[in-house]
Amino acid sequence: MSMSFIAYRSFTIQPSYATAAPVGTPPLGLNVDFNEQSLVDMIQNNQRFEQVGSTPLTEDSNGWPTSDFQWTEDNRYTFAWNSSATNIDPLKNATDLSGTYKLSFTGQAVLTAAGDDPAHQATTISNQSYSSSTNTTTADVTFGNPPGGLISVITFTQTKRNNTDSPGTGVTNVQLIRPGYATNTTQVFTTTWLHSINNYQWTALRFMDSLGTNNYAQPGSGEAYPYRLQWPTDRMQPNEGPLYGSNHKGVHGTIPWEDVILVAQLTHKDIWINIPVNASDDYVTQVANLLKNGNAATGNQGIPSDVHVYVEYSNEMWHYGFPQGPWNLQAAQDEVKAGGTNLNYDGKTDDDTIRFRRIAKRTIEIGKQFETVFSDNGSRIRPVINNASVNNDVDMLQYVSDNYGAPGSVLYGISQTGYYTSADSSSVSAILNGEKTASDNNASGYLLSRTIATYFGLHSLVYEGGQDEEGDTNLSNKFYAARDPGMQDVEAHDLLNNWYPNGGELYMQFAEVTHYSTYGMWGLSDDLNIQNSGKWNGMVQVMNASLPAVTAGLVPSSTVGQAVTIAETSGGTDYITPGTSPWKELLLRVSQSGTYSINIFGHQEQSGAVERVMLDNNKAGTLSMPLYPAADGYAPQDVTLSLSAGLHAVFIYVDGPGRGVFPSNGTIRLTTQNISGSSTPTPTPTPGGSLPSPWQNQDIGSVGLAGSATANNGSFTVNGSGNDIWDTADAFQYAYQPLNGDGTIVARIDSQQNTDGWAKAGVMIRESLSATSTHALMALTPGNGTVFQRRTSTGGGSSSTAGATATAPSWVKLQRAGSTFTGSLSSDGSNWTVVGSDTISMATNVYVGLAVTAHNNSVLNTTTFSQVSVTGSGSGTPSNLSQNKPTTASSIENSGVGPGYAVDGNQSTRWSSLYSDPQWLQVDLGATHQIREVKLFWETAYGKAYQIQVSNDGSTWTTISTQSNGSGGNEDLTGLTGSGRYVRIYATQRGTSWGYSLYEFQVFGV
Repeated sequence: MSMSFIAYRSFTIQPSYATAAPVGTPPLGLNVDFNEQSLVDMIQNNQRFEQVGSTPLTEDSNGWPTSDFQWTEDNRYTFAWNSSATNIDPLKNATDLSGTYKLSFTGQAVLTAAGDDPAHQATTISNQSYSSSTNTTTADVTFGNPPGGLISVITFTQTKRNNTDSPGTGVTNVQLIRPGYATNTTQVFTTTWLHSINNYQWTALRFMDSLGTNNYAQPGSGEAYPYRLQWPTDRMQPNEGPLYGSNHKGVHGTIPWEDVILVAQLTHKDIWINIPVNASDDYVTQVANLLKNGNAATGNQGIPSDVHVYVEYSNEMWHYGFPQGPWNLQAAQDEVKAGGTNLNYDGKTDDDTIRFRRIAKRTIEIGKQFETVFSDNGSRIRPVINNASVNNDVDMLQYVSDNYGAPGSVLYGISQTGYYTSADSSSVSAILNGEKTASDNNASGYLLSRTIATYFGLHSLVYEGGQDEEGDTNLSNKFYAARDPGMQDVEAHDLLNNWYPNGGELYMQFAEVTHYSTYGMWGLSDDLNIQNSGKWNGMVQVMNASLPAVTAGLVPSSTVGQAVTIAETSGGTDYITPGTSPWKELLLRVSQSGTYSINIFGHQEQSGAVERVMLDNNKAGTLSMPLYPAADGYAPQDVTLSLSAGLHAVFIYVDGPGRGVFPSNGTIRLTTQNISGSSTPTPTPTPGGSLPSPWQNQDIGSVGLAGSATANNGSFTVNGSGNDIWDTADAFQYAYQPLNGDGTIVARIDSQQNTDGWAKAGVMIRESLSATSTHALMALTPGNGTVFQRRTSTGGGSSSTAGATATAPSWVKLQRAGSTFTGSLSSDGSNWTVVGSDTISMATNVYVGLAVTAHNNSVLNTTTFSQVSVTGSGSGTPSNLSQNKPTTASSIENSGVGPGYAVDGNQSTRWSSLYSDPQWLQVDLGATHQIREVKLFWETAYGKAYQIQVSNDGSTWTTISTQSNGSGGNEDLTGLTGSGRYVRIYATQRGTSWGYSLYEFQVFGV
């Protein structure tokens, strides 16, 4: 679409912009570049100021020269300056910069077109004039278009800032405005560049290269470790001179942060930014403030409210070839040496482990800073970790889970590369076919990323992907292939046949426009005026396609009693030593909610070894295959899996004293036990321990699809169909427990699927399980804010009170005091706003729980809840507040005995610490409670001396119980008095030579 006035340094005019990609189209983003065709002012586009002759180049504090200098524009093909080079573009392509440009600057100078390559100089200077009244020099600079590109060197000699200055004092405010733009324009981006964004349905734009991410913290520079960038001095400014970086740290890339805001304002595309590796906390906060609020250079407006922000900590931190890789490793090593860190919480201190964990830790910290500045409830700020492969992601994300709770509550996604290079470059057709093969080979990595992301509740992304083809071998063929129309088919094949069908989500193409060379063929074209290349057409084809269905993953049988199997090895026998890494990661694609079971064919080498089956980061059970020398076979009992429709991930670990042996003819077997809505009724509560006692679930009223509810590590996932909770009868999925008398339910709605603007998810108190029952509901909707809703008489109509506009994640609370029901909303779980209150006559014994309706009887709405607490339940005695709540610990012996196992309600699982004193286990109850009782269920490794402590902030602790001579077993600490949101056991003396190990840590209160 055409656009006229676009972006200005002094203010911004908001034009109409390209429509967002329609729902159901593939999410496709772009790594943007600002080549020599992108910015209106060529001086901003290329800030190459250099000394003239032997005269040293000096500058003022604003980056303008205080000496004579020369400016160079060089867009020649790579190695054009080396007449003997053979690894060059066979077509010697270069962009056409020809035309007459308007030069202006404050001061005076003698201008000369110079250079040492006459064949490519093609520069003339004319019409130079000086105005003494304004102290301004203007001139016309005309570029030709010589074959192979232009090198223009313009020297500024006998410079004078002011008329009375001596020669050689420099000039300021140098501008070189392109043909076709007014000489006094303040437009920043060329219309051609903007068309490359707004004429296409890009989902997001990544600014890694243009922000100079890979150039921070160079060894030997003032930014080298351990320096942290300071705001506002250590950054590129929107109006500084080209030499500003000579006397300021942190000046890298092509554009300042302000230009990211301008692009967002003009395009309304989501933005993906990279925070420098050495950014201080204040620098991060100030970047977030700038993006949110803007400044004079952005019209005092920040990014539009419909723009999401993907936040990445630096780029490719695993890469030691970039300075950020060694910088991060040194920071991780020093943090471990200093002590008091969670990077080595389980005793691991090897470099790979701690450096990847620090990437996750810093990403979380940066994400929280952005969320605070944006007052974001999790809908706009999207912290992302990148890793070229996914080799280290499991440990990194398990670290997040063990120390910060569900990864999906603090991170948005993991991202990998999607590059493809042909193994055969003997011809153009060989390259195109070979790149398709390379994409096919990438599919297993795409699947693994989706599996890991699903297991930890995250999104699966590609941060950079596309054609690579580096190296000199058959280089001419690579150039021709990059420009071949057949690249359209290659791009579409990679995305539509491999990435999206394997569960991939946002894919960020790398890159927009670059100079092709032996270093890579990355751009969609090598000229911004060429937007009909094979690569560009491939992007358009994908944008115009429907999002392919996910076809990856093992699909259970739709027939009860039937099994499906997959080979458990790649052809040979696997001998798996017990450890913290999973032996097998398995993606399940479930079309019908139900109960399934899993088993493995093989044998154990020693007694006591088991295969631990983890489902979506929650222990499902263990398998015990036949013990050697018995023949290979399946374990005598399957592990039950309760699965809702959709994607799930199973990780299988080997635990115990001996190896698990999986033969070449072995299989993993998945058997369908029951399908929701089939002739075999589904027991309530849901079987297989998917909901902890006393929780149950069922569909209320007439629903089009059977719903479900599961609980994993403190997070509830509720899938509900139904037309509505409204009028005289309701239709929804309800996860509930009994409530006697007064009580309160609190929950954090982490995510809510938008099946309809009036879909509802929230907390409910209901007199009965009939569709017409009286009830009160505090709910969130995707499109209509928050509501306190109620039915005050059985079978009567419903009424509603509207609350603030909010989206997930948000906290909701519903309280019963006699016949008064009150619904409240919070952004942090601490500060509450009452939405509404009403009088409803209900029986003493009612049902309290989580309600979800899709407001669409043909689909299921998936909503996730965490921090769920019910007080006053059952007989009115204190309830177990700690079950399935987020839990952290001072250390763990291994990932199979993490802190969450001490609050999962299962006394066959446990938390176990390292073998040292002191150690602690801490649970976040989600809200402040009065603590009355703590129950400890010790394994053999018990605590002899310990304290029970409470805290309101997780930092300042108050002791409410002290034990100096414990004997292990089951300890019941009653008569406690104290209050807090956080409760921990702080153990100072072990009862054995081992660490501390608890089957259950139960906290009771009101």
